[in-house]
Amino acid sequence: MKIGTLLGAVAGGIVTFLLGFLFFGILLADYFKADMIEYAGLLKDPPMIALIFLFNVTFAWLISWALDYGGGSGWAEGAKVGAIVLFVISLGMFFEFEAFMNIHKSLAPTLVHLLVVMVMGAAGGAVIGIVQGYFKRERAL
Repeated sequence: MKIGTLLGAVAGGIVTFLLGFLFFGILLADYFKADMIEYAGLLKDPPMIALIFLFNVTFAWLISWALDYGGGSGWAEGAKVGAIVLFVISLGMFFEFEAFMNIHKSLAPTLVHLLVVMVMGAAGGAVIGIVQGYFKRERAL
């Protein structure tokens, strides 16, 4: 694996982690919590931050790999790939959760969640594209 792919994954993971904290931990936390059907022991309080970080780095690695595999680089290509990859993953996870669990009162917050994740994927993917472009012959900026 190329160094640009790995460093892009770390940089993208940091960006998506911080944006996730901003959106889900601060700005929209009450909105999403109000929609959840709470069960005893369902949520960890506090959550395991290290695992959340690894979650973000893992998906950033997938974005970085997809961008590299497709031969792309640059912020625009990275943003596009990032938004698409995280949208598809989140949509699949949503279908699985809805099939097996009863944790939402309505579907509206799920649509908001998908939009937020696309924004996070686009931002993380843009950073990944810039990092990967730095390690290619032509510069991404």
